Amino acid sequence: MAAKGRAANGRKQRKKVLREMKSLEKRIADHAKAHLTALKTRRDETALSEALAKQIIGRMKGVLDQLPAAIKQAHECIIGGRRIANAIRVSVQKLTKSVSSRLGGDDFAVFP
Repeated sequence: MAAKGRAANGRKQRKKVLREMKSLEKRIADHAKAHLTALKTRRDETALSEALAKQIIGRMKGVLDQLPAAIKQAHECIIGGRRIANAIRVSVQKLTKSVSSRLGGDDFAVFP
């Protein structure tokens, strides 16, 4: 999406990409909620300790709770053309990096 800024119709392309991202976000959020529920109900089938499972659940809830605000802020910036104050911006990137690094990267499977 960053490369669309210099194109002649860059604003229109950025809006199109955001709309696609919104539909993907809904699918990804549903997927994450399903995994969260599975982790809560089937934690005893994993090799995770109770404390680690609780930490993962808390972080996943934190990211899921911030998703609506992040989508709204992206909509305000890209579709509405309005700026968002730094004090109220959502920093989802930091949370997702910490969850990924804690789980051992992309190749970590919780359930066998």
